[in-house]
Amino acid sequence: MKAIISEKGQVTIPQKLREQLGLKPGEVLEFEAKGGTLVGRIIASAVAWAELRPLFESTGQMAKVMGIMMVDFDPLDEMAANLAGEAWKVYRSKGGPKERIISDFLIGAHAQMRADRFLTRDRGFYRQYFNKLNVLEP
Repeated sequence: MKAIISEKGQVTIPQKLREQLGLKPGEVLEFEAKGGTLVGRIIASAVAWAELRPLFESTGQMAKVMGIMMVDFDPLDEMAANLAGEAWKVYRSKGGPKERIISDFLIGAHAQMRADRFLTRDRGFYRQYFNKLNVLEP
């Protein structure tokens, strides 16, 4: 799809693409240039990063693969940590079983605070506790 840049530097994202990506008015999009192409960032929280680390033989190998996949490390901030704690408290007060651990909530809170959308196979849980999160399924 093509779009024209206005004199003010604005671009209108075609409606079909906005609908396909689930983009809504007021959403903040983050871009960067890679190889002469404008791309959105793919980020992984510190918790997700730590969970992925055992899958690689070394930290160097992981860094290389994440670089090839253009996935950036994005640290957890205080607001996301507080949101995770609040969601965890609600979960436990409703009698949520101990099968969910705080790292699940840290990942969901980070995604809600820092990402435009979240790719997961566990969409029901994340939609229930992070209702502002735009959840995609593979």
